[in-house]
Amino acid sequence: DTLMVMAYDIPNQTLNVMSIPRDTMVNVPWDIKRINSVYNYAPYYDKDGIQFLKEEVSYLIGFQPDYTIVVEWEAVGELVDAIGGVDYEVPYNMDYDDPTQDLHIHYKKGMQHLNGEDAVKVLRWRKNNSGESLSVGDVGRVEVQHSFLRALAKEMVSLGTLTKIGEIVDIVDRNLESNLDYGEMIWFGERALGLKEGSIRFHNLPGDYTGTMWSPTYQNYQSYVFVNSSALRDLINQYMNPYLEDITPDMQHVVQDTTVNNLPVESDTTAQTGQAAGDAAQGQTTD
Repeated sequence: DTLMVMAYDIPNQTLNVMSIPRDTMVNVPWDIKRINSVYNYAPYYDKDGIQFLKEEVSYLIGFQPDYTIVVEWEAVGELVDAIGGVDYEVPYNMDYDDPTQDLHIHYKKGMQHLNGEDAVKVLRWRKNNSGESLSVGDVGRVEVQHSFLRALAKEMVSLGTLTKIGEIVDIVDRNLESNLDYGEMIWFGERALGLKEGSIRFHNLPGDYTGTMWSPTYQNYQSYVFVNSSALRDLINQYMNPYLEDITPDMQHVVQDTTVNNLPVESDTTAQTGQAAGDAAQGQTTD
């Protein structure tokens, strides 16, 4: 349940990626108004899940994305193996076990060379067994995802992947649902090889990551991210706007709008955003 919006400016060779947290509040008619519920509720409203999700995303960002990709993290693992692994600076000591899923995550903080299985485990981590070391929850997991995807992109746009573009696209094609066809994936993939490390930016959705709202169903306060529509609009207009004219307030439809923004908008470094993630996670509740 990781949701990201990407904008690839081919002429200028820049790629901007913004994560939308799964707890982001959206204007839907059911009780738990999180964006990660939209896809599963679509059949009850005679809607396609992806189209319903695109509509809700468009209410936040002011436009509807052209292409959609649904991919499992396991496919990322296959990509990592295809390019011979990824050098990644693990931001925290990770020690987590879930016998029910046969999931065991044990990595030391610092530079590691990860294979595909390692990569998937790192991406799934969000807390340690004891809780005494660190529990950054979903906010921190997004930051780990950003920093890992940056490392993966660095490897994939290197000269060493030029001869593997067909294998990479084949892995992607077998492991995703998309309205991109195989030829379009090849076309975008070839052009993405021209991206430089500094031209790939990751962003956090601007907003209040410590929001809560009473749930009549569960009779408790549920955690939410309340969107800062003004700050989000500024981010979109600067980095991701597909139009010639600016996105304007009337193009957004944000419920529970806020002026708060308690995470750095652009995740430049894991150290910087990791601390903010830990701070923001302190006030969150879970269901």
